[in-house]
Amino acid sequence: MRPRAALAHQRRVEHRDTRLKGLVLRVMPGGAKSWYCEFARGERVWLVRADVLNLSDARKPKAEMSTLGAYLEGDYAAWAKASQQAHEQNVKRLKTAFKALLKKPLDKITALDVERWRAKEVDRGLSNQTINRDIASIKACFNRAVDWGCFPRTPLPR
Repeated sequence: MRPRAALAHQRRVEHRDTRLKGLVLRVMPGGAKSWYCEFARGERVWLVRADVLNLSDARKPKAEMSTLGAYLEGDYAAWAKASQQAHEQNVKRLKTAFKALLKKPLDKITALDVERWRAKEVDRGLSNQTINRDIASIKACFNRAVDWGCFPRTPLPR
């Protein structure tokens, strides 16, 4: 094990794959290695730890992006159960309120989709308070997905 002082002046190192454009291996001073996909200038998504996936597997195409419904039932539900008292109600409310978006891949949901949803809810007679509460919930859901690297940026930044 290296002394902490020796690690302090070291920096992370990034190795770019010569065969697959955008595939980056980041090595941290402590020795941790992770694969990243760089898709635009400075825009990147964490893929997986390098001890879980070797180079040949990292070069293979990633599976299709999960849908909002799959994300809500999987990763988000597990996190909500561990972090929220009313996790069942929150996940159920998101599934009920945004039923029209459940089959859409996360990276295909846009701010326009949410605005169309808002217009339909207003036409149904829901109060602005209820609509805004649901939008705050879906924003939090998207922000969590971005934090986990499920997709690069939230469709509802403001």
